[in-house]
Amino acid sequence: MPIKSNLQSLAPAREKFKKEITLLSHGYSMREKIPDGKVTVYPWDQSIDEWVIKALRKTSVEQISFEVVKKLVNVNNVDAMPVGDVVTILLVARALARDSSLHYNSTCPHCNHSEPVTLLVPDHLEKVAEKSADYVGFDEITLPVCKDKIRIRPLLVRDEIGVLERPDNSTVSKKMMRAVAALVAVNETQPDTADEAIQYFNAIPPADFSYITEMMEKLTPHLGTEVKHKCVSCQGEYSHDLNLDNDFFR
Repeated sequence: MPIKSNLQSLAPAREKFKKEITLLSHGYSMREKIPDGKVTVYPWDQSIDEWVIKALRKTSVEQISFEVVKKLVNVNNVDAMPVGDVVTILLVARALARDSSLHYNSTCPHCNHSEPVTLLVPDHLEKVAEKSADYVGFDEITLPVCKDKIRIRPLLVRDEIGVLERPDNSTVSKKMMRAVAALVAVNETQPDTADEAIQYFNAIPPADFSYITEMMEKLTPHLGTEVKHKCVSCQGEYSHDLNLDNDFFR
C-alpha cells in the first residue's frame, strides 16, 4: 500500500531545502556566472558524506573543500571563485542539513563549563570584508614601514590550488606564493613576473610583509568562523573556532 506520511511532498529533499544566498564577494570575479553573487546552495546530505569519505582517501583535507563545493552549488566551475566564498557555501550547506543551524559544545577555557550551542547560518556569523556590488577586484593598503601603496586582491580557488600543488622541492614558501598571487600593483606599477614580486617581498621590512599577510586575511570576503562566547558560569569571555577540519568533513 502507498506510504502514508505527514510530508506535504515526496519531492527530493535536495530540491525542497535548497537555499539561495548572496555571497559576500557579490560575485565580482564571476559576474556572468554569479550575477550579484547569488547562488543556490544544496543541503549537505548523506550522498555528500559518502562522497567525502571516498575522496579523502586520495585527496587532502586542504584541497577537498574545492571539490565538494562543486556538488553543493548550481555552478559547475569554481576556479575563479574567491576562497572565502567556498567557506561560506560549505557552512551554509552543512547547516541546511540541520535546519539551517550548526550545533557544537562550547567549553570555557577558564572554568571548563560546557554547554551546547546552536547557531543559525549564515545569520549568526559575522560578515567579514563583504564587497560592494561594484567592487573593482582589489583593495589598496599602505605598508606601515616603507609606506608603499600596494593593491592586493582576494585569493581565488585556482590560486590556492596552485599553492597547495607546488612541488615538494620548491624553495618558495606557501605564504610567499599566496602573497605573490594576491599582489596587483605597487605604487600603481605592476610586477612583470612572479620572480619580480618575490624579489620585492624579500626586500621589504619583515613588519611590512607580516602586515600584507594579515590584511590578505582581513580583506577576504567570508563568514567569520570565530564565535565569541561569555561563560554563564564564571562570566569569562572566550572564542570558539568553527574549524573546517576532519570533524567537519564527516
